[in-house]
Amino acid sequence: MAPRRASASAVAFVFDIDGVLLHSKSPLPTARAALAAATAAHAPVAFLTNGGGVTESAKARELEELLGSPVAENQVILAHTPFRSLAPSFAARPVLAVGRRETVAVASGYGFNAVSPASVAAAHPHATPLAPARSGAPPPLPPPGVGTSANPFAAIFCFADPACMSTDLQIAIDVLVGGGDLHARRSRTHPPLFFSNPDLLWANAHPTPRLGQAAFRAALEAVYERVAGRPLDADRVTTVGKPTRAPYDLARSALASHASRLGVPMPARIVAVGDNPYADVAGARAAGGGFEPVLVLTGVAERDSTVHPADRVCADVGEAVAWGLAGG
Repeated sequence: MAPRRASASAVAFVFDIDGVLLHSKSPLPTARAALAAATAAHAPVAFLTNGGGVTESAKARELEELLGSPVAENQVILAHTPFRSLAPSFAARPVLAVGRRETVAVASGYGFNAVSPASVAAAHPHATPLAPARSGAPPPLPPPGVGTSANPFAAIFCFADPACMSTDLQIAIDVLVGGGDLHARRSRTHPPLFFSNPDLLWANAHPTPRLGQAAFRAALEAVYERVAGRPLDADRVTTVGKPTRAPYDLARSALASHASRLGVPMPARIVAVGDNPYADVAGARAAGGGFEPVLVLTGVAERDSTVHPADRVCADVGEAVAWGLAGG
């Protein structure tokens, strides 16, 4: 075990990413200096985001390049990171993996037998008549027999915001209504449905927040009820990501691991910096165990929430880190 540093920090930090450290691919003005200050103070750090669609290692490399401080893979908890532990439950059975970017590669890396809606649409050209014309190389076709009564989809996992709302919605409805069989008209129940986060809005470089995964969920729920004549079974729908407990447990483990690598004791205080009261503040508050929610006004929120008030409201992440290092 590495020796403990005499200059050990009394605080650890958990940072949201979009709206706190970055807007799209651009660092916010105080982000690099804030992370450098936390690093210089030997404060354990983890990154906890409701974004996804890439591997944890790829996100760590991106953060390191953009923010100029070292970031390890196990310091990054993405919205879908809690799905990793569920892969063994589905063994070799196919699952529909919804999401943009590298969602299928992420799901496959976790151990899922993942198929994207785009691959299903490529195998069944008439399935998505309203989808826009694709450009570039076509997606790989799913293995023969996937999505039939002999080899139905065992579940739907929404790893990230949809790649194409029209295609993803249509194919997900087909899987749900048919009980995993793309060609069945009705089923007594639908396969389990997993969402990686409940965010309706998120912040990027656009002047106002953008629709997130919860918008896709709202559309999916409404269309399913109209088509199937009944609502989704609440017992078969699961949401992970902030503000649920699972990512905070992973963040705590990531901080403990980082503290061990730094050679410092795990601090009792964990300052959780976010821009969304309903995800970041509510999640940190519910997690307890030393988490102190701090709201910054560089993303979704323009002011503190009366429903989910933060322990501290800061103009930006630089002010939040300074407050945390000063002892709160």
